[in-house]
Amino acid sequence: MIPACTHDTMHEGTRPGLLEMRWRSELPQDGSYDLVTLGYSVGAWGRVTTRGSYYGDYYARASVVVEASSPSCAAKWSSELALAQVSGLWHRIAAFSGWLEIPDIGISGCKAHEPIEVRLRLVGDVNRGKVDVDWFGFSAIQDDEVNRIFGIRPKPDVPAAPGVTAH
Repeated sequence: MIPACTHDTMHEGTRPGLLEMRWRSELPQDGSYDLVTLGYSVGAWGRVTTRGSYYGDYYARASVVVEASSPSCAAKWSSELALAQVSGLWHRIAAFSGWLEIPDIGISGCKAHEPIEVRLRLVGDVNRGKVDVDWFGFSAIQDDEVNRIFGIRPKPDVPAAPGVTAH
């Protein structure tokens, strides 16, 4: 199978390779929020390959990273999809495939009317080898669904524990 994209240290060097999707919105009011995926899971299919050498330890890894940021608040979540490690003259391959559910991500200290940007990335981090990606993204039936994959929901006020006062 020919991958949709490849990040190989032989051609791109050792900096991470990225596939990225972005969403942008405005925060409605001051407060804390949960970034939610509104029922969508992200799919990722591919493989990581590490190429060894006589000296050193080598790796190839693929991860999914979600970052939400505005000027006043930020949050991040990540999950490793595959890791191949080797010492010596070996090649190691690890495949990744399937759907990954992104949990609600808490964001605190946000200010009203600031822009918030959400970035979903597949990161290929390799010091000697490659990451092949066959498919990455969400499955949406209609184009307008893509703009509604992520949402922000105000966090409910949490009452203080008995005997604890807020300052």
